[in-house]
Amino acid sequence: MVAEPDDTFIGTVNEDWAVESMAGDIFLLGSHSWRIRRVEPGVVRVGDAGDTPPTIPFWLGEAPARTAELSVEVSELRRQVDEHLVAGDPDAARRWLVEAGIDPAAATMIVDYLAVGRAVLGVMPTQDHLVLERFFDDTGGMQLVVHSPYGGRINRGLGMALRKKFCRTFNFELQAAATDDAIVLSLGPHHSFPLDEVPRYVSSRTVHDTLTHAILDAPMFQARWRWNLNRSLMVLRYRGGRRNPPPIQRMESDDLLAAVFPQAAACQDNIVGPREIPDHVLVRQTIDDTLHEALDVDGLAALLARIESGAVTVHCCDTTEPSVLAHEIVTARPYAFLDDEELQNRRTNAVHLRRGLAVELSSIGALDPEAIERVHAEIVPGPSSADDLHDLLSAAVVVAAQEAWRPLWAELVARGRAQALERDGAEVWCATEAVELARGAFAGDDAAVVKALRGHLELCGITTTEELAARTTLPAARVAWGLAALQQDGFVLQGRYRVGAEGPEWVSRRLLARMHSYSRRTRRDSVEPVTSQDLMRFLLRWQHLAPGTQLAGEQGLLAVLEQLQGWQAAAVAWEPELLARRLRRYDPAWLDRLCHDGHVAWLRLTPRAMDDPDVVTAPSKATPIAVVLRADLPWLLAAARGESAPAEPAVGACAEAVEVLRTRGACFALDVATATRRLPDDVERGLWDGVARGLLMSDGFGAIRAKVAGRPMLVRPPRLARIGRQPVRTVAPAGRWALVPTEPVDADRDELAEAAAEQLLNRWGVVFRDLAVHDPCGLPWRELQWALRRLEDRGLVRGGRFVHGRSGEQYALPAAVEQLAHVRRAPRTGERVTVNATDPLNLVGLLVPGGNVASVRTNTVTYVDGVVVDASAHDAGAPVRDAL
Repeated sequence: MVAEPDDTFIGTVNEDWAVESMAGDIFLLGSHSWRIRRVEPGVVRVGDAGDTPPTIPFWLGEAPARTAELSVEVSELRRQVDEHLVAGDPDAARRWLVEAGIDPAAATMIVDYLAVGRAVLGVMPTQDHLVLERFFDDTGGMQLVVHSPYGGRINRGLGMALRKKFCRTFNFELQAAATDDAIVLSLGPHHSFPLDEVPRYVSSRTVHDTLTHAILDAPMFQARWRWNLNRSLMVLRYRGGRRNPPPIQRMESDDLLAAVFPQAAACQDNIVGPREIPDHVLVRQTIDDTLHEALDVDGLAALLARIESGAVTVHCCDTTEPSVLAHEIVTARPYAFLDDEELQNRRTNAVHLRRGLAVELSSIGALDPEAIERVHAEIVPGPSSADDLHDLLSAAVVVAAQEAWRPLWAELVARGRAQALERDGAEVWCATEAVELARGAFAGDDAAVVKALRGHLELCGITTTEELAARTTLPAARVAWGLAALQQDGFVLQGRYRVGAEGPEWVSRRLLARMHSYSRRTRRDSVEPVTSQDLMRFLLRWQHLAPGTQLAGEQGLLAVLEQLQGWQAAAVAWEPELLARRLRRYDPAWLDRLCHDGHVAWLRLTPRAMDDPDVVTAPSKATPIAVVLRADLPWLLAAARGESAPAEPAVGACAEAVEVLRTRGACFALDVATATRRLPDDVERGLWDGVARGLLMSDGFGAIRAKVAGRPMLVRPPRLARIGRQPVRTVAPAGRWALVPTEPVDADRDELAEAAAEQLLNRWGVVFRDLAVHDPCGLPWRELQWALRRLEDRGLVRGGRFVHGRSGEQYALPAAVEQLAHVRRAPRTGERVTVNATDPLNLVGLLVPGGNVASVRTNTVTYVDGVVVDASAHDAGAPVRDAL
């Protein structure tokens, strides 16, 4: 029930005695206190209690669970998305979610989230396919996650039943938690078992009895016991007209439990075997409430029966890191805990979680083959002296004869420290002091077999029963028994770790933990921060300026403009310096076609500040303009200008041109001249004055080319008389002129920041504060940072440390991260690239050392392998003047 602090809301209570006892109580709802201030039969009225502390105690160990019907729908959504993912068509999954009424951005995030989870687990967890996932934490322990989208009530029951079985098997209390979609059991370094045995730990025939004993020490049982004592008036909330303090009520409840159910409060040292549950009405009622309200024992029994019949399959996997579907349960809050351990002491705190969604779906979660080979190479025995060989023989008990070690062996034999034994016609070596142990292993002694296998497992890494039998010359049956004993001790783990493994493999727990660590480190090394020099090499490739990275054709030009839109450079520099350097055999007709088709336009995004709006400025080649895609123009203007509007002149050619365009719409320059009846020079000066003010824009590059070439846009004044008129000289088409749109963009501030952040990522690949401030996007870094964080939460952007020496948060596109790693590993070949000073990649003084090079079209910067070797500033001593 929800209410504002000034409101009063009503709640119904079934028992009249509860209504009477609740009068005057204060409870906490959210972060606000509420007082039960008026009592009616069966009804309580609740009002604001201000800052008064609550008097009704509450427990954080339990939360309402998802309904069974909603759990079925969640499982069905996963199944439907999984069908599209298996078919290799994630776009179809997104369309299906959108058609179901889900926002497109949310649909994309759902599909990406489930795709990454499925890539790690190998199967999508649904109500027909449960998944057992196991991974190491940072302490050397392991976490077992059961992915079961059956809702919290069934998952709590399954978690508590598994916890009880593990306690009985290993004699060790486990931490556990359960949510609506998963269960986690925190295993210590001594727990070792094959995952495929876990489904058989709990049976549908015995689960009721198992849960009955499992709940006796659970907080949910204690809470319901006190509640039943209050309901039955065995423990009063009021006594003698005064409130009975909650601590006193708790003590009285504990005393009654000790009287009615002595073994529930007895010392655990004196309890042997399962506790006998008394046939008492309060005990029966509390157990029934716990099993059927907090838990769903009947639903759990039905689930276990379906697992036993094969209707529900269980998939097992060992992963190097938790899947994204396990993140929720690993970071679960106290309401999900199935034990009474505090949050700060949870073993799940030692689990390292990946930030964002993974992009390398083919390898995420699996052991890296290079990590396996690296560990195997580290443990290969290579004795360099007779003493080293003796230590090896002592650890392994028996070792097959090795010709490479024969000189060292002969030295040991001569010193009486080693002996040779014969086993099935083969020579076997052992240390003198381990001869009896070796003979015991050959005779089948259990302790000797375990000792020999333990030593060899430390030397061979991932192996099989047959391989161990060959290495130790022991029978395969005895090796299998010894491995089971070592698994019970937690020393060895069983699974399938190598690609193409056909049967179960065995590996020492210590070595497997090292393989997992190396696998994670390998992936982290792939995003190791780069130096500023390598970042500059990357940017030259990202923006297609490095040799061999240029694009071609109209589509290439469109891709370049998508990167550069929003960047303002001198009008004269755009085609020869910014576009032609990024495109092979650049053809101006490509740009003309894009402009005349309505895809591209150019304008000045940030108007020049003018003290007097009626002052007319002369046209200039240095006018800073931006070339933009028309589809993105509204948000680019909103980001660059905010709520400010450019100043309009009251008189003059510019004012008349603006009025004509406002009345008639987009016009050619000749139409403007005809309407204003002004001379061509006046019209041209007025149009460029409008560009400088940010009032006018054009859809053709002919005006800029005419200005660069020194030709007028208009070749004759408009006249009505035709006799004696000179022939029209043809010039490049200048395109039509129009007013810059002033309509407000249909987006809030957050959406605008996300659009600007995506543009920065497209331009730079990697974004951090220094680059964002350098880029004229128009929005403050704090808003861009919030937008980048939201994009990271959706899995579209990766956060981390990508560049050395840059403070603050850094974000990058997944494709940029991969290219950064490639550039970092690529050799430096003396690659030479020259850029114009107006180019975005004039980053001297910002990313690379050196004095700032003024953004003047006559200046250039030359990089060799990302290092500045020449910064030619031809007019560096003159002030930089923007003529418009």
